Amino acid sequence: MNGIYPELLVVLTRITDSEGYPYFVEAKITDTYGKAWIFVDKMPVFTSRDKLVFPCVGRPSCTIEEEANDPAMGKIFLISTAKPYGVSTEAGESASFWILEEQLLYAGEAESKDSSVSFDALSAKSNFFSKEVTDDW
Repeated sequence: MNGIYPELLVVLTRITDSEGYPYFVEAKITDTYGKAWIFVDKMPVFTSRDKLVFPCVGRPSCTIEEEANDPAMGKIFLISTAKPYGVSTEAGESASFWILEEQLLYAGEAESKDSSVSFDALSAKSNFFSKEVTDDW
């Protein structure tokens, strides 16, 4: 969404607060070790779209703290949601966790991909979305 920071691919699952504007939405992702992370923040933090049909793809900006090569998973990244927008978990904590390379968009990719990238297209590319939506949270 910003063209400077990498973006994390998350699943937006629902509106959590529609009293004010912008609305608050819930976002979910599973890290490389199977831990589910749930975030709640203003809709513009995750997407530039005004109308959403859930589940859909969100792209909050993040920072990369470390990069590694895992023999089983390939390239993985330790990311932080603290910067640039202070995205925190539903418990109110900023998060740092390891993700797969396919869960990350770099600045150039983020600019070249349309914000209407379909949930189905990304689900077909990677199985990390199917787990997000079907598991019991």
